[in-house]
Amino acid sequence: MHTSGGLGVVTSVDAGGFYCEHCLAVAGRAGDDVGHRVDVGFLHVPPYRADADDKARAAHRRQLAEVVAVAIDGFVRQRRLRRLSALLTGYEAWGIVAQNPSGDVVNDANALHAALAARDFSGVGDTRARGASGLQLTRVVLPVDDRAIDGGPQSVQAKIATCAPHVALCLGVHSDSDRFRVERRATDRRLRLLPTPAHDEARPGGTVLFESDALIDAIVRGARPRRGARRSRSRS
Repeated sequence: MHTSGGLGVVTSVDAGGFYCEHCLAVAGRAGDDVGHRVDVGFLHVPPYRADADDKARAAHRRQLAEVVAVAIDGFVRQRRLRRLSALLTGYEAWGIVAQNPSGDVVNDANALHAALAARDFSGVGDTRARGASGLQLTRVVLPVDDRAIDGGPQSVQAKIATCAPHVALCLGVHSDSDRFRVERRATDRRLRLLPTPAHDEARPGGTVLFESDALIDAIVRGARPRRGARRSRSRS
C-alpha cells in the first residue's frame, strides 16, 4: 500500500528482536495502564543513504514526517476526539547508525510542522502543539539501551504514563529496508521482563506480547482524502 504522498508502506510481523521490538512490546503493555484506550504502533523507517548530504537527509525527514502526519490524521478521524493527544518517539544514533532518521525527525519541528499543516493541523512547538484541529503532540527521543524500556524516567513506559496519550507512535530505523514498515507484532525475543525489562541477547523468546493493526489502519484511513476538504497544500 502507499500513502497519498506516494510513500511505500508495508506491514511486518518481524520487528527484529532489538530495542525497536522491545519498545513496541513494553509500550503496548504500558498503554493498558492508562485510564483510556491507547493505540500503540511502531514504524520502522529506512536509513539515510550512505552518500546523502544535508539536503538529501532533510528530504528523507520530510518524507518520514509526511507518513507520521498521515498516521496522526488517520487516528484523529478514527477516534473522533475533540482533542487527540499523541506521543511520538524516535531513537538516538547508535553503533553503525551514526545519524538516526527516527530521532532526527522527532527533533525536526519544521518538517513535522509542514507535514501536519498540510493536513490542517497547527504547528509543532518544543514539546506540544495545540490547535484548532485538537492535536496535542509530545515528542521524545529515546536512548538505544535499557533505559528506553526499563520503566525508569527515560523509558517509553514513563513517557506514556506522564502524557497519557490516546496514540503512541514509536519510530526506529531499519538498516536493511528501503520501505516504511509497520510492525504489527512484538514478541519477547531477546527481551527479559523481570525484574525489569532489559535486552538479553541469549534469550530465544517467541511469546507474542503485543499485536495490533491500529497503526496500519490509521495510515490507510489517513491516506484517504477528506470528503469536501481542501488538500491543495498536500502532495498527492
